Formats: sequence, structure tokens, C-alpha cells
Amino acid sequence: MKALVSLLILAATFLRAAEPTDSPAPLSVGCQAFTFNRFTVYEAIEKTAEAGGTVIEFISGQRLIKAEPGKLSPDMSDEQLAALHAHLKKHGVAPASLFIGIPNDEAGARKVFEFGKR
Repeated sequence: MKALVSLLILAATFLRAAEPTDSPAPLSVGCQAFTFNRFTVYEAIEKTAEAGGTVIEFISGQRLIKAEPGKLSPDMSDEQLAALHAHLKKHGVAPASLFIGIPNDEAGARKVFEFGKR
């Protein structure tokens, strides 16, 4: 139950961070990045946009891009996160939530929530 509440709070954090559009649709359609788990996060964003989706639920641990090492995680650098935000904006897709485990220790949980804020 604790993990579910944490996940909902983290999802709300991402929803607040999404940029509003000029004419918000009453319903946003997208997918979970795990749908494209054989692809990178960037490719999942592109495929979501190609299918007409405007939101995406990320999954922690998915590889970011083919050209560089790195996965979607709280350990991402500010540069990696800025590039991810730019890629989302370029394709008109907003992050709706992040599927991630919340550690039981305060320091680990704080790291995940700080990542949600970024």
C-alpha cells in the first residue's frame, strides 16, 4: 500500500511538470514506455508520437539512447535530463508518470522524489 501511494504521488509530480498545451484535450492518450521495451526511451517517445499519443509513462531502467550508455533513473545527469525534456517537447509528448520502485530507506526514497521534481 505504501508503495502504491508513493507511486501515485510521483505520478502527480510528473503531471504537474507537464507543459500545458494551447487547447488541452479532455483526454490524453499515450502508452507506457515498456510497450517499446526493446527500444530506447527516445525511440519509445518517437513511437508514441507516431501513434498519435501525447503522454507517456516511463519505466525506470530503460536505456536512454543507443549512442550513449545510460538508463532512465534517478542517477541521470542534468544534461541527460535536459536532453530528454527537449526530445519530449520536440515530439509533443508529456511525461505522465514513472514506474519505479521506491526504496524503504529515507535517503533512497528522497533521491527518487527529487528525480521526480527534476
